[in-house]
Amino acid sequence: MRYLAYSVPGPLQYSASFKAGIFPESYDYTVIEGESITISFKSSPVGCIASNKNLMAHCDQSFYVFQPKKNPNVGSCSNNIAIKDIIFKTQFCGIKFGATDWQQEKKLELYGFSDGLYNSGKRSTYIRLSTSAVNVVDKDASITNRLCQSLNDPHITTFDGKYYHFMDIGEFVMYRNDKGPYWVHVLLTNCGFGWQGSACHCAIAIRSRSSLFIIRTCKSISRTKKELLTRPITKLISCDDNDLLIDFNQARNEYKITLPIGTEIKISISYRFIGTVTVKPSIYDINEAKGLCGVPSVTKDPSDDYTHRQNGPVSSDQEFAKSWRITSAMTSEQLFVDEPDFAKDDLILNLPNNPASTNNSTTFCTCEVKASSAEPLDDFNSIQCNLAESTGFCSSSQQSGNQINSYSTSCTISKRKRRSLYHSSVVRRSIADADDSDDVTESEPLVYDEDINSTDVISQTFRNGWTADIAYQTCQEALTTAIPSDVYSDYVEVDVENFIQSCVSDIEVTGDKSFLTYTINAMATNIMTEISRNESLFIMNTTDGSQTILEQITSKLCINNCSYNGICVSGQCECSNGYIGGDCSKDTSTPPVNISLPAEGLCTTTTRSCKKTNIYGDFLSMEVWYKLRYFKVVDNSKLYSSNWEINKVEYRNMFMVTVDLDVSRKTRSASGLTMAEGYEITLSNDGTNFGEEVTILIYDEGCFSCNKSMTCVLLEVCDSSKESQENKKDSNTTIIALASCFGVIGVVVCLVALLFYLKHKSSDEKTKVGVYSGCHQESRNNEEM
Repeated sequence: MRYLAYSVPGPLQYSASFKAGIFPESYDYTVIEGESITISFKSSPVGCIASNKNLMAHCDQSFYVFQPKKNPNVGSCSNNIAIKDIIFKTQFCGIKFGATDWQQEKKLELYGFSDGLYNSGKRSTYIRLSTSAVNVVDKDASITNRLCQSLNDPHITTFDGKYYHFMDIGEFVMYRNDKGPYWVHVLLTNCGFGWQGSACHCAIAIRSRSSLFIIRTCKSISRTKKELLTRPITKLISCDDNDLLIDFNQARNEYKITLPIGTEIKISISYRFIGTVTVKPSIYDINEAKGLCGVPSVTKDPSDDYTHRQNGPVSSDQEFAKSWRITSAMTSEQLFVDEPDFAKDDLILNLPNNPASTNNSTTFCTCEVKASSAEPLDDFNSIQCNLAESTGFCSSSQQSGNQINSYSTSCTISKRKRRSLYHSSVVRRSIADADDSDDVTESEPLVYDEDINSTDVISQTFRNGWTADIAYQTCQEALTTAIPSDVYSDYVEVDVENFIQSCVSDIEVTGDKSFLTYTINAMATNIMTEISRNESLFIMNTTDGSQTILEQITSKLCINNCSYNGICVSGQCECSNGYIGGDCSKDTSTPPVNISLPAEGLCTTTTRSCKKTNIYGDFLSMEVWYKLRYFKVVDNSKLYSSNWEINKVEYRNMFMVTVDLDVSRKTRSASGLTMAEGYEITLSNDGTNFGEEVTILIYDEGCFSCNKSMTCVLLEVCDSSKESQENKKDSNTTIIALASCFGVIGVVVCLVALLFYLKHKSSDEKTKVGVYSGCHQESRNNEEM
């Protein structure tokens, strides 16, 4: 400082040293998957050129955090779960210091992302705000070899390894986690093998939050008889694509449903029954899940697996299992009804963009991309912060592409139900358009037989030459030969004895080996579910380096070794040309079977556009051809107006395809009343050999009543309308005729008048002939000149 310019300066003065910037409490952190830590930050002063406190309150500095993709696996996908490291529980990807609160510590809460894999080591990542680093400790490994499986008639293994048989009928809770809520219910009914005590899965319903996915193959629930649907029902009620992910593996006849918390449910179909239900838990199920699958504990402790719904842990497996029955009085929990209570209650609250549905929700952010200085913060937040759990699905671009999108529905429970025969309801659903009137499926209501309350105890015994020893030896040889232990024993714990006992029990019930293939398949599913989560198997190569250990193991887990008509890749058969089916045992020259049409093939133009139709059947291949030709119904006789045309169907699921009816309608004149039109349709698995024909009949139900026998009747209401039109037509004809008549009379009168005129004119010309001759002559003379 100086008193005057250019005078002698005073001594230099130095302020105290201080750090300028933003500083974390520490530079290295460790977080466990699914759990959280808090990082505290301090800042040097944040200043503003303002003295007014109201202005100062709006002065702040945002520091954006993001996670660079250091790990090469980040962004990839496994088991439908994204592979990431950390996510942030925050309002946006960053922290904010203001001019009035910069002295306060700011906290950033982050969670270890659960990738569903048993990681080979800790995952290290960076938070790019300063140089803070975070290590993610694997927790998914705590559920290694923990899965629940219920197979055949049924034999159930709990999450922690308890094994029991449960042959009862009705609706039961297999798995329930109230965190979502997430529910898995199964329907059990008589298997139909002659034993009243047998019970098989015939339906499964999976609730994830406000969405519901159902597969049902049975018409009724009974203790004494089997009644299966001719057309198995698949249905999805969903308002949010993030509620669940549905995959369908055609090669294995297997559905895989992934919940938002990473829990996975696999469903295999056999004999029109659901052969196996496999539930692979996630770390969010530990001490939370319950039901027939038991309670997964922190350690593999089976002592509390038989947890009674009301009474807690019990010793009796039957007492425990029966407590999870859904009775007729539990209307709020029933899932196999037309409109479940939870769907009606949650329909409005959970609509997308409804503020009421997000007020109490937790939002997590994946901050892998840094917002640019020109990018609006609100836009950045809305894109990045959209997870409700510290795990998440793969993006659509990362998924395998094996999803069957035909289950998409509008965000309402359809009220548009059509009349149909036998009192079955018709529900419309569509891939692209929720109002597609041609996307018709039929849903027969579930019926409970009078014998469901029977308490008779049915004794079983071996028959058809089988004994317990012969059955045991047969099952042991079949299972150990199909899947040798040296294939998987170093990587997966499988209780082979349980599968052998399941096989023996099945032979006792059925009197044959009909369930043996599905028991082997269940064991293969058990192994594949586990090894697909072992990250070390993804990168470890076999001795010759040609494939990973994961690929090597799964290449030996195909059904029946693909019947030697294909090769086994990742646990599923790739069939040689000319063969289809899960085990490549079916010849493509055999057409699809059990073919039928919705509403018995009747399509009314007042309710549908009738430009396409769904077809029910058993479809072993995703490539199916259809052949069709167009006809008219004239006076109740078919008049064909086009040749056969061949095209490919739209594959919807293993029980339904859709065909396009948009073919050239080559009409030709026909005498008689046209009452309807339609198409004959036949299907093929190879485009050459076609099966039995089905017929869709298209007509106006306002004028005609038609049946599946191609007989149509003209309705009276349409008769009177037509009579009125005919009368009008006759009236118009009469007027035209009268007009024509008067016209003719007029012409006649005119002709008479003209003749009269010409006659009198001719007489006049005779008296004046010299004058005309002279003139005529003069004219001619002039022409000559």
